[in-house]
Amino acid sequence: MGSPSASLTSRSAPARYAQGGSCPSYARKRRGYFFMTGDERPYGYVSRKQVKQLIGDTLEQDLPVKQVVDELQLTCEPFVLIPDLARRRNCERDRRELLGDRVICLEDPTDTVEVAAGLVGLCEGAFSDLDALAWQLKKQDLSRQRLGAVIRALTPFAATLGRDGIPRPELEDEHLPTNDDNSGHRRLR
Repeated sequence: MGSPSASLTSRSAPARYAQGGSCPSYARKRRGYFFMTGDERPYGYVSRKQVKQLIGDTLEQDLPVKQVVDELQLTCEPFVLIPDLARRRNCERDRRELLGDRVICLEDPTDTVEVAAGLVGLCEGAFSDLDALAWQLKKQDLSRQRLGAVIRALTPFAATLGRDGIPRPELEDEHLPTNDDNSGHRRLR
């Protein structure tokens, strides 16, 4: 992680908040949720000069953004919400290199609240699957178009939790081949 004086965890306001300052989830001994929205590629480093200027904390050196993300994941469930499909081309791949399936591509920025709430509900087990979430959103009078967009945005991440509503394949308890037997294929010469 680097030296403590160069560590984001011991120096910056966002990390202090995530580690327990006034973070309600930390007080409950639970991980919090961190949502960021944007359509730009991430920088490779967090600038110590900008940290000083914007937050007021002093770092001895710039920090690799990967280190910042790794430290954030110790206390939070981080997500990046890309506001619409047109802007995803600019940054999705780079964001996924840092956060994988926690990069969520919205169809329209007006879906931000429902998608964020859906992510929390799926992670916390408040919804058994996307069908249960869709039913709840429908009760909130969400239009059919918006409901579809929210569910489409959440489907890839819900699949990582096994909550996409697709049944898992049943595997047979047959023995796997050990390559001891003849395969029946003839080698071409």
